[in-house]
Formats: sequence, C-alpha cells, structure tokens
Amino acid sequence: MLRLLRYLIYSGLERIMAFVERWYVASFVFVFRSTTNLLESIDRGIAVKVSYHFLFKPLYGQENFTGYVFGFIFRAGRIIGGLLAYAVILIIASLGYLIWAALPALIVLWGFTNK
Repeated sequence: MLRLLRYLIYSGLERIMAFVERWYVASFVFVFRSTTNLLESIDRGIAVKVSYHFLFKPLYGQENFTGYVFGFIFRAGRIIGGLLAYAVILIIASLGYLIWAALPALIVLWGFTNK
C-alpha cells in the first residue's frame, strides 16, 4: 500500500513538472523563435542596419547639399520607424507571453474564488 502511494505521488509530481516544462519553457522557446523570425522578416523590408550604415551618405549618389540632407532625413525616418515597429512587436510578444504564463495561476485563483 505504501508503495502504491509513493508511486502515485511520484507520478503526480512528474506530470506536474512535465506540464510546467511544456507550458512555460516550450511556450517561451516558441514565442522567442516566432518573434525573432518575425523581426528578421520585417528587417528585410525596413533594413534598419543598412539605413544606419548609409545614414550620412547622399541619397541616390547625388553628392550635393540636397542629396545629403534628404538622405539623412529619409534614412533617419526609416531607422526611427523601424525601431518603433520592433518595439511594438517586442511589447506585444512580451505581453502575450506574460498573459500566457499567468493563465494557470489565474484559472486556479478563479476556481477558488467562485464557489
């Protein structure tokens, strides 16, 4: 009888640990990889690194005052817009994961408060 009780406790703890690993660790890896892939695919269009590299170069090789001014303005705007887009995506992904991570605790609390 004691052996059965020990087995049930061990099995229950093992299932709880497997749930915690799948719910928190696997979902964190999924959100991290998905967000990274999304940022990489968006960077192909926004090209923040390339815009930063050419920030002080003239636009379209037009090496006069207007080429330098417009090149700086357009590339600075592109960098700022790209960084804002990255920030929004990171905030949404972080909030989504935090809500996902809090769901089990919220469900348990909701179960105890609604009798």
